[in-house]
Amino acid sequence: MLRRELRAGIGSGRRGAAPSAWRAGALLCMLIAGSAGCGLRTGPQPLTRFVPAPSNLSLRVQDKQVLVSWSVPPPALISRYGAVEEYELELARLPLGCPECRPEWERSLELRPGGAPLMLEGGSAYYRFDPPPAPATWRARVRTRFRRASSPFSAPRLLEGLSAIPRHSLHAEPLADGGVRLFWEPHRERIIQVLTTGGGQVERALDYRVNVYRRPVSQPWPETPLNGAPLTATQLLLSQTAPDAMGAAGKVEYTLRLVDQFGNEGPAAEPVSAAPKGDLR
Repeated sequence: MLRRELRAGIGSGRRGAAPSAWRAGALLCMLIAGSAGCGLRTGPQPLTRFVPAPSNLSLRVQDKQVLVSWSVPPPALISRYGAVEEYELELARLPLGCPECRPEWERSLELRPGGAPLMLEGGSAYYRFDPPPAPATWRARVRTRFRRASSPFSAPRLLEGLSAIPRHSLHAEPLADGGVRLFWEPHRERIIQVLTTGGGQVERALDYRVNVYRRPVSQPWPETPLNGAPLTATQLLLSQTAPDAMGAAGKVEYTLRLVDQFGNEGPAAEPVSAAPKGDLR
């Protein structure tokens, strides 16, 4: 009887010790999982899976050049992954109207912030190039290389051919409060057919939209227009320019570019200069 009780006690003690030993092993495994691993966690994942791709990639014509732009990373990403070391921009030239065809030409560019030919302005990065005159479809995509990680490539953007947009004229009128009124004539872009309520068709003229730019005299034109979106109006009222935006010459110049339905821009108009008191010449 005593012998059976002793055996029962030993058996129950072993069964009670097993869960404790398992818990101790699991705790030890958790402590060393970061260095040695023990099979209770997944393998390390590449950081590229968690870094967002560049946003707002755009590919458009400006005069006879192609302008590629995208948004720079926000401060939160810089804080997490370190400063941007470079952007990798992939460009490809394909047969016109055949974005699925094999590229006739392609190139990968490593562009470092703060130096030519990359331009940083207003939260965006800009790169421009001179394309061959032959009609083609252009494709672009970009990714960011931070100090401690890299993003995946953005979704590609396409540009079909080069738009022939004319140069336009800009006029200016000084205002009594020291501001300026910029105005221009509408310029027809195309004619479209519109269905009427009676089932017929009528022609409707659609005009080019406009982007307006400002710079201190003798400085390069900025990449970002004064207007947030292309204008459909035929004038723009501006208050007096702040002295710190006029540059050493104390004057600013304005120009405009016509914008087509795809966002492409034409050549810059002959600039109009304005002195601090609103004198225009």
